[in-house]
Amino acid sequence: MKKLFPLALVAAMAMLMFIPACGGGGGGGGGGGGTVTADYVSTDTPLSIPDSNSSETVPGSVSSNMLVTGAPNPVSKVTLTINIAHTFTPDLWIYLISPSSTSVLVSWMNGGGGANYSYTTFDDAAAVGIWVADNPFSGTYIPDDLLSAFNGEDPIGVWTLTVQDVLYWDTGTLNSWGININ
Repeated sequence: MKKLFPLALVAAMAMLMFIPACGGGGGGGGGGGGTVTADYVSTDTPLSIPDSNSSETVPGSVSSNMLVTGAPNPVSKVTLTINIAHTFTPDLWIYLISPSSTSVLVSWMNGGGGANYSYTTFDDAAAVGIWVADNPFSGTYIPDDLLSAFNGEDPIGVWTLTVQDVLYWDTGTLNSWGININ
């Protein structure tokens, strides 16, 4: 689902300079430390993202789990905010997995060769897709696959964010992540 919304693109890019991601702001070029602001925030981060092996046949992978209780049921909307420091974001495949095992590929090999997701929010209603943005990513973007795949599900249970490093040489850290559920 890679669509470009040309009329909104210029306005969205200008707005990204003024809208702090997920109300928490921060970020900048380093993608370092800190936690995101959301209804539910990971408690098992930071986690090192292992590098792919030298033959690139086995991706490095890390998963962070978050228990969600007391969320509105059923899900009508999910947004995700991540803070990842990584030296080459096109190496990364990022998945959000619901308690019902629905998996959404949020970002797949995006970025022009730079680094970091600095308090980056994914929202189906954003004005610009992550695939047309440049890194370091900060602001709000449409994910590669829509988070509306979770709509109608029971949100109670363990949500998982999985980050795969599919290419050799570059490494990083999943510093924090969180979700908002409506």
